[in-house]
Amino acid sequence: METMDYVAIIAMGLGVLLLFRVISLQSQINELRYELRQSGNQPVGLSTRNTIAASDNTGRTLNPLEGDQDAALEARIRELLASGSKIQAIKEVREARSLSLVEAKRLVEQLERQS
Repeated sequence: METMDYVAIIAMGLGVLLLFRVISLQSQINELRYELRQSGNQPVGLSTRNTIAASDNTGRTLNPLEGDQDAALEARIRELLASGSKIQAIKEVREARSLSLVEAKRLVEQLERQS
């Protein structure tokens, strides 16, 4: 192999390493944004009427489910938590709200702490 081949292989390796580092840093940025929203008293987690609500990565509050659906979802999540099915509760919140895994987990844990 020629010197240029070695240089190209090394450059590709460094590119892959940099890509992984960028992904890691983006994850840390998202976590810091969430913590900043939490400390800024922006609505994240449960709304004032004790129903499930969340915010997306832009800081906007996601639309809660309407009326009976909202109460039914919260009752279902509390039921799952009481039976020890936390993972299933997270799955159901994700499906009902189209949330990320992290957001759904935080909501379920917040409900769990309130119980």
